[in-house]
Amino acid sequence: MIWPSGIRSGHQTDRLYLSGHRLTELPERIRELTELRDLEIFEQDLYQLPEGLFELSKLERLRIMTADLESLPAFIGKLKNLRELSISCGSSDRPAPGWRPKPKEEIGLDRIPPEIGELKQLEQLTIQYSSIQELPAELEKLKNLRSLDLGSSMVKQKPDFLSRMHKLESIHLSQQAF
Repeated sequence: MIWPSGIRSGHQTDRLYLSGHRLTELPERIRELTELRDLEIFEQDLYQLPEGLFELSKLERLRIMTADLESLPAFIGKLKNLRELSISCGSSDRPAPGWRPKPKEEIGLDRIPPEIGELKQLEQLTIQYSSIQELPAELEKLKNLRSLDLGSSMVKQKPDFLSRMHKLESIHLSQQAF
């Protein structure tokens, strides 16, 4: 994979938006962007996240839009400064005529790892169009979480522990498709 042209060796940025590069994988070199605080990726053919991504210790905002993310790795717990995590499956950065997202039942993202509970700074968690059916109890450890949005997921009922999360102002759980 070719490293996107705007990123040169030794160059440090705190924001990066990747889209339209037809990426099928993020290079492990992403770990070199040690000052990155805001990363947005809109690449429909990106299905996995490399371990190097989770070494970006200053990352505060991570937004991923793809057709199908296979999983959210346990490494997510390493992003201790993350305030916003947003994942949207069923997305296309270059929809061809007749393109449709695969049925959400077939989307690979079917669980939130328990390590999500290690993200003590997380304020906003959004996962759109997934096959997630239940929420891990470790979400309750997110004392700063203000917004939880699992729109168009497969979560059938709101877990009781959400009512004990006092900073949580907004909860959106739906099974509706786009």
